[in-house]
Amino acid sequence: MVYLLKRNKIITGPYSVETLKRRGVKSTDMAWFKGLPDWTPVTQIDFLVDVPVIMPNNTAKSLIKRVFSFLK
Repeated sequence: MVYLLKRNKIITGPYSVETLKRRGVKSTDMAWFKGLPDWTPVTQIDFLVDVPVIMPNNTAKSLIKRVFSFLK
């Protein structure tokens, strides 16, 4: 079975389960595969529970840290 991922409105794939396990997914990713009626959060798909979930980083916070790093 192959899976499509949607992250930030961008659709990528198709991916195999092995590829998803190797690269991981973000907890905010949506997945779709043949037979699934609509895009579903990857955290709600039972057989993807073995796929490592990469927590999304807080980009704004890290940008602020970089901008003000000279104050250290």
